[in-house]
Amino acid sequence: MDFSLTEEQQLLQDSINQFIEREYTFDDRKKFLDSEKGFNEENWKTFGSLGWLGMPFSEDDGGYNGGPVDVMVIMENLGKGLIVEPYVPSILLSGKILADLGSDEQKSNYLHPMISGEKIITFAYIEPQSRFNLSDCLTKATASDDGFVLDGYKALVHNASASDTLIVSARTSGNQCDEKGISLFLVDASAKGVSLRNYSTIDGGKASELTLENVTVSKDSLLGKMDEGFMFPAKSFLSNFNSSGLWQIQQHVDGQTKNLTQETMDGSIFEFKDGTAVTAEQVRKSAHYQSCAYRQPQIVYQLVHYHLSK
Repeated sequence: MDFSLTEEQQLLQDSINQFIEREYTFDDRKKFLDSEKGFNEENWKTFGSLGWLGMPFSEDDGGYNGGPVDVMVIMENLGKGLIVEPYVPSILLSGKILADLGSDEQKSNYLHPMISGEKIITFAYIEPQSRFNLSDCLTKATASDDGFVLDGYKALVHNASASDTLIVSARTSGNQCDEKGISLFLVDASAKGVSLRNYSTIDGGKASELTLENVTVSKDSLLGKMDEGFMFPAKSFLSNFNSSGLWQIQQHVDGQTKNLTQETMDGSIFEFKDGTAVTAEQVRKSAHYQSCAYRQPQIVYQLVHYHLSK
């Protein structure tokens, strides 16, 4: 079986690498992280104009019909550049939800501008008490004459401070941990009653705690079917995410790890207590170094934190 990249995929890889080399030094990355939004908006628009944001979506949805390997190429090579733009939370997570559940009008108003790089959308679904049980949802959506009123709290909402729109999970029926009874809503990030407590994550990115107090949304803000919001993100989405999405994220992590370990170790000489010394190249070839592959996500976080603290 031939696992070589196609000519188009090789061109895609080359274009990303050229962009990273020209526009994304480590100093640039630190500058982007220190900005108010935590990334560069012009870079995001460039990603859109180059087709990277539209790759996972069908032509009917305004995308480029890219498959898992195409997205893998993007993820791995953006990972090599340690990019801080919200490709995973906005494109692979929120974009997937919009593509699968959105009406034609919702796709036109939200998905298409996101693919072009004009909008940032993120998914607010984690609650402090829910841990790993995504059906544990206390945020409520109460029906009103004009639509719904949302009240509740979400934790660890990635890039919420830079987002134009939030996709919020809220309970519309049932008990706290029931799978049925959760619905998804499109909420304007600047709507009255929406407040954020922003903070930096361990890798220097941006996240927020989201509070919703009497937030009014229209009936058109309902995404998908009433009471069936959990069935998509927790089952349909996550089962798909576990197969192709997590593979794509692993490629992103692989790219980050290769870059960081190369930068951290190049030219280094490691000296031990007994006076012996080894070069970085010898460390790379050691069995212990090779066995660390399964710990790549942890290594990434540790190395990024090390660099940001310098």
